[in-house]
Amino acid sequence: MIQTLLSGVASFALIVSTSAAEPSGRVAAAQGKCWRVTPATGRAEPLTKNTALFAGDIVRTEADGRAEIMLGTDAALIVKPSSELKIDRAGKKN
Repeated sequence: MIQTLLSGVASFALIVSTSAAEPSGRVAAAQGKCWRVTPATGRAEPLTKNTALFAGDIVRTEADGRAEIMLGTDAALIVKPSSELKIDRAGKKN
């Protein structure tokens, strides 16, 4: 399993799905205050286990927050406290 630790503000381009309507990833775990901000509304929604993440979404954690994001079946990203992860795009991996 590939695991990347993120702290501070980060931007990461995901290339894991084949359709814009298909999720780029899912939340495996969320602790503390974690949010998903959708580009369409700009609203922050609480991040919970199994939340689907799509291109354009932003994952935000507060000082007490931490989230694990699964990309496909063999890659995980850990979003540390006080961090931000933007899913830039989704597409078929070549």
